[in-house]
Amino acid sequence: MGASASTLNDVTQEELIKQCTEVYATDPLKWEFILAEAKKKAVETKKEVFSSEGNETVEVVRCSTEMCEMINRVRIDPPAFVFELEKHLELFIDEFVYRDVTGGQGVNIRTVEGKAAVREAIIFLKNSAPLEALNPNQFLESAAVDHCLDLYNNGLTTHDGSNGCTIAERIEKYAAWSGSIAESINFNQVYPLKTLLTLIIDDGFPSRGNRKNVFSDKFKLVGAASGPHKVYKQVCVMDFASDVKDFNTIVNTDCKVEAVGQMSDEFRKVVNSIPVDTLLSDMEKELSEKATVEINFSFTTKTAEIKIKKDATTLTRRLRWGSA
Repeated sequence: MGASASTLNDVTQEELIKQCTEVYATDPLKWEFILAEAKKKAVETKKEVFSSEGNETVEVVRCSTEMCEMINRVRIDPPAFVFELEKHLELFIDEFVYRDVTGGQGVNIRTVEGKAAVREAIIFLKNSAPLEALNPNQFLESAAVDHCLDLYNNGLTTHDGSNGCTIAERIEKYAAWSGSIAESINFNQVYPLKTLLTLIIDDGFPSRGNRKNVFSDKFKLVGAASGPHKVYKQVCVMDFASDVKDFNTIVNTDCKVEAVGQMSDEFRKVVNSIPVDTLLSDMEKELSEKATVEINFSFTTKTAEIKIKKDATTLTRRLRWGSA
């Protein structure tokens, strides 16, 4: 049986690669523009239309999958991404200004730290170890959409919303989170690659907080949304979290439960609502040894008091979680 060639609109994969290679060899910048435009238009198919406070229509893109894939490229193999930063470095026309050509028409962008920040980012990547890949999360994405719309409606550039809401409160509208959370906001960039480069370089922010978000081993999940901005043309909001749980799978009220010998479904649900990795196995072990376990669970304050009664003694464990 002969080998078969996969096709894309009647063009074989081999022919498509050949054409792309010819374009790249002739004009690398043109190739970068074409690729960026293709990715942009693919993402734009996911646009949702919202009504703004001024009764305008606003198109926001849910782009968690695209941004997650891009972030994972650099998390999984940081040194391999140095190539992208070196290409960016070549765009500088002097120590502080680079020529942005991804929009088709070249635009000069003045930076705060200039080439020095890019070189520092290159050193960082070369010395960084691989990290676990992130997963896109719908609840974080919905929180990002809400903030994206708020930033547009009010021309804001802050992490706090126009009503004073925090990232924690925006996430808690949709799900319960635990561990750590953080948010990065990027302006003026339409393309995922350019957005990621901006986060990694983190020009003008000595703490490199955005870079830390991308490379934090605390985070397992990300949600992202992008849309227009009245001042800076475009905005992308990315929310990161250690863990997020659907309200339907956990207890979201304050309660008190007790188990003797074995767990009830209600008791197990409370245990699963407490973000401690070994807690379920710990409780199973105690109950198998004929202990009586009482849990005072507070969803409101994200605390739990566990009393383990066995052999005329009582051991008390106090747990707290959910700090950003």
